Amino acid sequence: MTDPTRMREAMTETFPAEQLSYRLTTTSLSEDLVGAGEPSSFVFHFPFEVREGDMIVARVHALAIRLAEAERVGFTAAEVFDSIDQELHEFYCAIYDQEGETFRGDLVDPTDLRDVLYIDSVKVIPSRRHKMVGLRAVERIREMLGGGCALLALKALPIDPENPKYSEAIDREVFGHPFPTRGEAAKAKLRDYWSRLGFARVDDTNFLVFDMSEDRPEF
Repeated sequence: MTDPTRMREAMTETFPAEQLSYRLTTTSLSEDLVGAGEPSSFVFHFPFEVREGDMIVARVHALAIRLAEAERVGFTAAEVFDSIDQELHEFYCAIYDQEGETFRGDLVDPTDLRDVLYIDSVKVIPSRRHKMVGLRAVERIREMLGGGCALLALKALPIDPENPKYSEAIDREVFGHPFPTRGEAAKAKLRDYWSRLGFARVDDTNFLVFDMSEDRPEF
């Protein structure tokens, strides 16, 4: 018989960070290449492959939102976030004091920093779930891209296989083993997962933020 305790231990086994590698992959999004002078030209897309040896175990898509530069040439934060999609418009409404066009003081300590690093999509293959691969990937991306950013953010909402964000080669494997995508329990589980990196929930929304001026927790 299989020992249930040993099964649980195997499911929560973590990968040492040094066993994972990260590769920035080519994006076909045209706004990365053209559109100078438009609000969207200040949003940079960074799609990453996460590998264990030669095997792709996860894909993460990050957005570096360069608000300081956009504002210097006359665009507002609202215009930049609205140029991305509805999700980022809702994010803007949740984290900004819209009268002053500044981050809410209860979410981010006041600094001169304006840029935002947003984790737009995290996909982990079934055999590497429950091993903190997603946490390690986002922590590494925070180290690589977070310089100059006031906050790191994401939306703690499971990706719906009927409407996955970004079509990627690993989608068939990721969605081949069903996982909860709806209901408060699934969202609460994700919030608890990301809280290990120091993320805090914004009011009663699905958005989580980490103030980059704070110390990063160990996990």
